[in-house]
Parts: sequence; C-alpha cells; structure tokens
Amino acid sequence: MHFDVFKLNSNHILVSIAIMYAFIVGEGFYGFGHDYYATYYKSNIAWGKWHDQLGYQIATLTILDIHLGIHITSFILALTSGLLIKDHLRAKGIFSLPLFFLIFVIVIHTWPVIMSTSNAMRQGIAMSFLFVSTIFFARRKPGYFILILLFASFCHKSVLIFFPIILVSYFLSHISKNILFHLIMGLVAFILSLVSIPDLIVISDHKSMIVGESRIISGDYRLPFLIFALAFIILGTLKPGNIYKGYNIFIFYFSFIFPAFYFAGLNWQFERIGMVMLIPYILSFGSFLTKNMDRIYLCSTFITLLVMTFYTGMYASLK
Repeated sequence: MHFDVFKLNSNHILVSIAIMYAFIVGEGFYGFGHDYYATYYKSNIAWGKWHDQLGYQIATLTILDIHLGIHITSFILALTSGLLIKDHLRAKGIFSLPLFFLIFVIVIHTWPVIMSTSNAMRQGIAMSFLFVSTIFFARRKPGYFILILLFASFCHKSVLIFFPIILVSYFLSHISKNILFHLIMGLVAFILSLVSIPDLIVISDHKSMIVGESRIISGDYRLPFLIFALAFIILGTLKPGNIYKGYNIFIFYFSFIFPAFYFAGLNWQFERIGMVMLIPYILSFGSFLTKNMDRIYLCSTFITLLVMTFYTGMYASLK
C-alpha cells in the first residue's frame, strides 16, 4: 500500500518538476553554457559522425522558429534523474515523498545535471539514457537496457565506453558470484584499458586526445573520482553480496576501468566520464547502507555536491 501511494504521488512530483525545470532552464533563468552559444543555439543541425548526429538533432530541435532542443534536453535530464533516484529509494524500501522531493530538486541543480542542460547537451542526453539503462540493468532486463544503449550510442561517443562495460559486467555476474573471480577480471580490465584507451580515443577523434593538465572545470574533482573508484572496489570486496544488487556490479567493473583514463593523462575525458557517473556512484554507495543511514547519507552527500557546484563557479560560468 505504501509503495502504491509513493509510486503514484512520486510520479506526479517527478513529471511536474521536470516540466517546470525544463521551462526555467530553457528560458535562460540560470543562463546558458559556452557550448550552447558555440553550437546548440543553432537550429536543426546534424553534425559529426554517426555517434553524434542524433544528439545534435535533439539538442537543436527547432519547430516554427521555436527552439525546443534546450527544453527537451532539460526535461529528459530532470525526468531520468528523478527516475534513477526513485528507483533507488524503492529498492531500499524508502517511501518518503518529502525525501524524494528534496533529493530530486537538489540533484537537478548539481554539476552533473545543470552543466548538461545547456552546456554538454549531447553528453547530457546520453547520460539520461544511461540512467534509464541502469534501472533496467538493476531489474535484470537486458533486452531493454541494450536497446536503450543502442539508441544512446547515436547521441554521444561516450556511450561507446559504457556500453561494453555494462554488457560485460552483466555477463560476468551470471558466470560467477565469487568475488575473487571479479577482482581478477577487474584487474585484467584495468590493464587492458590502460593500454588501449588512448589509442582508441585517437582513432575515434583526434581532437579528443587532450593530455597533460587539460581542465574543463575550475574545481579539481580528479582525486575524489579516484577515491570513489577505489572505495567502491574495497567496499564491494568486503561486502561481496552487495555488488550483485541493483547495478552495483556495473559500477564495480567501471571502478577498475575509469581510473585508466586518469593514469593515461586523459584528464578531460576523466572528468567528463566522472560527471556522467557521479549520481549513479552516489546512489550505489547508499545501497551498502541501512535504510536510516541511507536517508542521512543521501541528503548530506547531495547537499555537499550542490555547495561544491556553486563553490567551484559552475553557475557563474552560465551566461
């Protein structure tokens, strides 16, 4: 009964806030990022290779001289972020509407979402599909998450990184439940990634090969990202039963592969991929906690992320 009421009312909250958020962002209340003024303000463009064009078409969709792309992108980002949060709360047996409302509103104003509404728009669209695919991953519906990832792969090339990790982690989770097996496979994945990722990026797009001290945000989140990855591996090793819950096994393998970008000197890619995975990471850490601890953890963590979003000047960069 509690779940039915929560599901109905949370859906109303979810859709209502997503619509309001799309209007507020689309009308420029927060301002627009550099990428919007450089590219996305244009109408109905289809640039780039096959893994770019759908993203451009959605982000720049214009009908009757009305630029709908910014509104659609913001709506999708808000909606899918809310769905991911709601699915986490449902899995934990937390059916508190005020808590869902609070976390949802905070999350859509933090770095991963707000910087994807009018700046990294194509990546934001791909991130939205990734959120939905992880929900179906958690519900053990491979046909659905594969279909969604196929669709997402036409929006942004970053999906070409996530796609194989999700598929392989899902496959390996059905081969063995032995944590030693997954640790060994994770180390193998790290070594292979460290060797192959730079060459793959150069092949896919020469402009993407940015090395050294290249930065995309004023705050430096590289160390926290490394800590997240290492902490998740340790936590999954100490509590191996938990890595088979939800989409944790995907995060577990991602935590081995993700640092390879940093050690290869690909700071730009490291930060962008970290931005995409930050919200799933935070929620996955919460799955290791008790219900009451998770409530406190989610509120404090997302509030901290919101403060950091302002502190690092991300809102100030929107003009």
